[in-house]
Amino acid sequence: MTTGQRFSRYFEFAVWAGGLLWLGLSEVESAHYSVCVFRAVGLPHCPGCGLGHGISHLLHGRLAESWASHPLAIPAFLILLNRMRQLLTFRPLVNKTTP
Repeated sequence: MTTGQRFSRYFEFAVWAGGLLWLGLSEVESAHYSVCVFRAVGLPHCPGCGLGHGISHLLHGRLAESWASHPLAIPAFLILLNRMRQLLTFRPLVNKTTP
C-alpha cells in the first residue's frame, strides 16, 4: 500500500470518526448553526438532518427519539461502524504470480 493510499484510508476513517464524535457530543435540541440547504431555503424537513439527529439520539441512548427522527439511523450507524472497522483492518491482496 502506498503512502497516498494509507493517508486516504486514515483520512476517511478520521472523517467518519470525527462526524460520529460531533454527533455524540452535540445536542440536537439546542439551536445551532447549520449548513443545511433545505433549512436555508425554508423547507421544514431534511432527510439528511433527520438521519444526523437520529444518530445523535442513538448515541445519547434515546432509541425512541432516534427512530422518530429517521428510521434508518440505526442501520446507518452500524454501516458506518463497519466501514470504520474495514478501514482499520484492511489487508491488501498479495499478487502471487509464478514466473
